[in-house]
Amino acid sequence: MMVCFDLRFPALAQRLRQAGADLLSAPSAFTYLTGQAHWSLLLRARALDSQCMVIGAAQGGDHVYKNGDIRQTWGHTTITAFDGTVINSYEDSELNNAIHKDNKNYALILATLDKQTQQQGRQKMPIFDCHRLA
Repeated sequence: MMVCFDLRFPALAQRLRQAGADLLSAPSAFTYLTGQAHWSLLLRARALDSQCMVIGAAQGGDHVYKNGDIRQTWGHTTITAFDGTVINSYEDSELNNAIHKDNKNYALILATLDKQTQQQGRQKMPIFDCHRLA
């Protein structure tokens, strides 16, 4: 498991793969502007760097601090395959059409980890045999 800031650095994703990971997760609360610019790109890049499925579980919407300040987060929970393709995504920052439970809203996206296809992709492009600095 990583946190959202970790998505900026490929070395952690690569080390997790070297340790045997097939699936990486990165819960996040990217600000709206940063998320809009970087979120999908970073998830796809870490999937490509590590050849792992990457789950970006993201908090979205407006968050009010005790002092009244508001922080807007990007949301857009996304699951990316080992080859950088987006498998599933909740394409919104707000929880429209979400599940309502206990006065809270939730969105749920699903994907299947196809370990056989992932392994075949890793064999076709054996990037971990070529690392010079990792």
